[in-house]
Amino acid sequence: MTRTGKSGALSQHTKEPFLSINSEDADKLQLQRHDLAEVYSEFGKVTLPITIDDGVKTGNLFAPIHWNQTTCPSANIAKCFGSYVDPISGQPESKFARVNVRKQPTAQYIQIFSKQSLTPSVKYWSKVKTHEALEYLCQDSQIIASPIDWAKSQTSLTGKWSYFANTAKELTTVICLQQGQLAFVAFFAANKLNINSDWLDTLMSKPELSPADISQLLQGQVPIEFSQGKIICSCFKVGENQIIEAITEQGDTSVEQLGERLKCGTNCGSCKTELSKLVKQHAPNKHQTQQRIDVVEVQ
Repeated sequence: MTRTGKSGALSQHTKEPFLSINSEDADKLQLQRHDLAEVYSEFGKVTLPITIDDGVKTGNLFAPIHWNQTTCPSANIAKCFGSYVDPISGQPESKFARVNVRKQPTAQYIQIFSKQSLTPSVKYWSKVKTHEALEYLCQDSQIIASPIDWAKSQTSLTGKWSYFANTAKELTTVICLQQGQLAFVAFFAANKLNINSDWLDTLMSKPELSPADISQLLQGQVPIEFSQGKIICSCFKVGENQIIEAITEQGDTSVEQLGERLKCGTNCGSCKTELSKLVKQHAPNKHQTQQRIDVVEVQ
C-alpha cells in the first residue's frame, strides 16, 4: 500500500491489511492464519485477516493504518480509537487502544481481477491496483451458490461470460471477455487464494485471448514462468517460492545472504521484515529479531 495507491508494482507488495497476533494469543482465541477477526473497542470495530507473528508481544496486536474506505472499508483501524488529542499541540492519540478480538467465520474466498471498479457484496474485501486491472481479495461467511450469477451482479460489464468448476482443485473460475479481451476474472475457493497477479496482468494486456489462454485460465493452471509465488521483493520481482528454495536448498540463513543471491532487500529494503520471517520459519535454528511499532493492547 502506498500513499496514492496508484503504483501497481508497490501495491502488490502488501495486498491487504492484516492483524498480527502472537501464536500464544492466537491459540487461546482459536485463530489461524487467514482467519477473519473482528477487533472491537468502546469506540468501534474493524474486521481484518489474521497473520501469526511472534515478533508481537503476547497481550498485544498490530494492525497497519494505511487502509481506508476505498481500499478496505472494514479495516479502517481508526474506528477503534477515541477522539483524544494533546491539549497543546492537538496531536491525536491514535497509536494504541484497548481492544477485544473474536473470530469471524469464513466459508468463501474470492480473488478478483477487474478492469472496472467494484464494491463486492461480501463481509470483507480489499483492493489494490495491478498494472492492468484492480485486484480484490474477498472473504464471506457463506458459500456463494452460483459464482457466475454473483459475478455478473457485481459489475455492469457486458460481454461473453464463462465459468468452469475444477473439482480436483476445488476451484471455480468465472471470466468475462469483451471482444476477445479479458475484462474480468474471479476465482472462488474454500481456502485462501493467491493467484499470481503478473499472470493476470499478462492476460489482460493481450488484445485477444487464445483458446489455450482461456483453457488455462478457467482451469486455474498457472504457467510455470508465473509460479514463483507471492512477490516479496517488489524492486527485483523476487517471489516467496524462490526465497524459500534459497533458504531450504541453498542454505541461506540471513537476509544478507538472500540479498547476495537474489538481490531481494538490497534496494528500498521494505521487504526485509518479510525476509526475516521466512528465514525464521524455514531455518528455525537461526534467531531473527523484528521491530514492531504502533501496537494495540488486547484487553
